Amino acid sequence: MDVLLIAYDNGDGRAFRSLLPELDTKGTHWHLVAFGPATALFENTPNTTLLNEGASPEEVKEWIGNRYATLADTKLASVTKRFAPRIVLSGMAHTIQAQLVQQWWQQGAWTIAFYDNMEPPAGQQWIKPWFDFNPPVEQVMVTTRPLKISFPEKMARSGKVTQVVHPGLKEWQEAFEREDQQLLKEALELDERPVVLVDGGYGDDYQNSLEVIKAAAALRDDLQWVFTPHPRTLFSTRSAPDNAPLITITDISTVRVATLARAVVTHRSSIGWFASQMGTPVIFVRPKDQPEVLEQGLVRMVNDETTLLNALYRQLDAPAQHTELVSKAKGSAIADVLERHLKEQKPSSLKVESVNDQEL
Repeated sequence: MDVLLIAYDNGDGRAFRSLLPELDTKGTHWHLVAFGPATALFENTPNTTLLNEGASPEEVKEWIGNRYATLADTKLASVTKRFAPRIVLSGMAHTIQAQLVQQWWQQGAWTIAFYDNMEPPAGQQWIKPWFDFNPPVEQVMVTTRPLKISFPEKMARSGKVTQVVHPGLKEWQEAFEREDQQLLKEALELDERPVVLVDGGYGDDYQNSLEVIKAAAALRDDLQWVFTPHPRTLFSTRSAPDNAPLITITDISTVRVATLARAVVTHRSSIGWFASQMGTPVIFVRPKDQPEVLEQGLVRMVNDETTLLNALYRQLDAPAQHTELVSKAKGSAIADVLERHLKEQKPSSLKVESVNDQEL
């Protein structure tokens, strides 16, 4: 097998789902292991092992609710002995991903960690279980120049921190090119008022941001505030919270809804970065942080109802102050990087029994 991918969350899962057709085009033989929330993205995908299917409901619940949850040694051995990949490409969102990476590295695979988020890892709680486990990786892939600087070279054993184009960006470009906005508006029963997309999240910090957003929305009824929940929250058996005055949409993808948006408002999400690349103004709402302007004015960070309303005014009511600049994606395509490495790599029978001698 050429490449084995490991997906856990919506972020790495969507990135890898977009990457698979590119691997097929190049004739790269791949297999994918998915568990947790990413399982829903690959239920009908060939060459895929879904760990959820062989787990108890209690285990699946633990994997989703606890990123520190681990895979039992017997199951870990069962999965890793089935495949002998030359390259392992993994997201960095869960301890089980780190476990699998370490096992395949010991079998001689070239291991790559893919950071799908658009913000530096410092302070990001979702990646902490990966860092705490500290699996051996030969290469790190990131999607922006600032991220490349934020990852120390010593994190990768080879010293390679590679800037790549996020595979999900292609999905956004295609959606903005092909979507019939008027038909979509009619399907969503929206009127002609400008649309503000509110992208959902989870956790206490997100809830604090959501309260600020709802308070601002109540004061701007000249706008249509459309809310798309984070996929992780859809796993909850509890009834959906009352998000009035937001219009909740769960049956249309966020990227399609984003084609209608005059602005995107969110807490902390890759959706914001993708939208900014399409030229859509983005506002991050973070009550604990100081307001600032990012991404050449396309992205603003606010911390309360007043600064949010002011940002909306600048972006929607005074458009002359806003410069429509779409950033051109920089970096190599992941499929190209993998193809080059496979051509350069000599098959190895090396099996490492211990990782205690790493310098990370």
